[in-house]
Amino acid sequence: MSKYLDCLRVAIDDKGKLITWILSSIFIGITLSFNLVPNYTYIWVFPLMVIIVFLFLTYLCSAFNDSGSISVNRNNTGDIITGIVTTVMVLLGNIAYWLAYYPGGFNLDALGQWDQAHGYWELDNWHPIITTIIYWGLTRISDTLAFCIFSQILLFSLVFGVFMYNLTKLGISRGLLIVISACVAINPAVCMNNVCLIKDVYFTIGVMWLSVLLAKIYASDGYWIDKWRNIAHIVIASVFVMLTRHNGFLFVFPMFVMLLVNYREKFKRLLFSLIFTVVGLALIVGPVFEIAHVRRHENVLGEIIGIPMGAMVNAYVNDYDNTPEEVKNLLETIAEREIWNKSYRTGEWDSCKWDMDTDIILQETGLKNILRMFFDTAKAYPEAVFQSVRENTRIVWQLVGRIKWAPWVYIESPNEYEIKENHVPVAESIVGKIIKKSYSIELAPFIWEIGIQLTLLSICGALISAAGSSKGHVFLVPVFTYAIGTMLLLSGPNYRYFYYISVIELPFLAILLTDLFKKRETNGKNEI
Repeated sequence: MSKYLDCLRVAIDDKGKLITWILSSIFIGITLSFNLVPNYTYIWVFPLMVIIVFLFLTYLCSAFNDSGSISVNRNNTGDIITGIVTTVMVLLGNIAYWLAYYPGGFNLDALGQWDQAHGYWELDNWHPIITTIIYWGLTRISDTLAFCIFSQILLFSLVFGVFMYNLTKLGISRGLLIVISACVAINPAVCMNNVCLIKDVYFTIGVMWLSVLLAKIYASDGYWIDKWRNIAHIVIASVFVMLTRHNGFLFVFPMFVMLLVNYREKFKRLLFSLIFTVVGLALIVGPVFEIAHVRRHENVLGEIIGIPMGAMVNAYVNDYDNTPEEVKNLLETIAEREIWNKSYRTGEWDSCKWDMDTDIILQETGLKNILRMFFDTAKAYPEAVFQSVRENTRIVWQLVGRIKWAPWVYIESPNEYEIKENHVPVAESIVGKIIKKSYSIELAPFIWEIGIQLTLLSICGALISAAGSSKGHVFLVPVFTYAIGTMLLLSGPNYRYFYYISVIELPFLAILLTDLFKKRETNGKNEI
């Protein structure tokens, strides 16, 4: 008990620890509450659960409170064999899924980008133009969907192998990294996305690329950033991530904030990196897009009203009489009541948002008025708002339950390119069995539930904070800001927005928990 109280006092005195534990407690507490509370009647459980989680985390962290500062093993020699083995493992696993779904997934979005790559549509950035350019380049080599899919899984595997190679320089064992690679290689939540022609694959590759650079900075106590070529490296990687997804800034900017906070002795160079990143991105989406006649994504800001609009529609459809008149008027200027009742499904904002131009709604109504109407609706019919928010954010908080967001690998048909399914029966049979097993009660939480993954990362964040290390949060905070921000922006059951977490979760845990349980002496200021 005395050790627990000492830990609590330290947390209160140490603002960094206190903030980390409070944020971890809020996230885990809300996650648990959403899983336990079916309706608004039990809303009081939420603050109670946050307090219980805070007390539990304090107890858990008391075991590490006397650990002192964590230091990593700055070892210049990496294990190239591990890098090669893990690359081959992940590539073979992805090839199995590719053959099972040969030539790969080709949805309506991919068809639009394919048309642009072949010169049939004007270039636009609705779906990131950088991936369209990549498809254009690949189709100049071989104008087939199969080649494009193989190229992206090859690149994914190579970057993953480089990531594993760099983790060996942190002293993480070959055996552990091979186990992690095996988990990624057969994981249907990863591979079913990798074999689709979607921007999220290149976003995931970009995040892995940034993770390699974060590992280099972490291992060198920031000295890696001393070289200008390394600044250029992190700038290019950051711009790439933000170009591959419009919400990529939710990962990149928090990453820079955490770097600036935790490596203050490198503040100027990190600030230069951030400034160059912003300027580089602005130049591309500004003058470069203008010169290339790329039409911009016109509905980016409109995405921010997803949760408020979803809640108002939910009240409108399920309790019309109690819905505020102003809300009724707004929704009925968009579509007739019959259309709302027919198209809207609770928890699936996508079921109706494409029937409206949310950017125009935002401009004409104003964000302030939309939020005011949202809160008016919450007062008039709190149950409808609670259910809407709960279901629209389920993909991030669910720990156990029916999986509603497994990827659907298919080919948009008909298409003028005569792209057709040609699955390889043996691979399809093997992969089918793996996928079926992944839905089992013992495996599904660890394969498909992002809530489990984020909860484990959140607990890890509290533990490393207790052990006196805040630098490990450069890995964790960007993941949470992206997950929570994307959950609020692109609400609904779509796993591909988040599947990169299934790729980097285990490597991040390996980095931080290895240092937590096996503290090492510093070997100097060597660069990886």
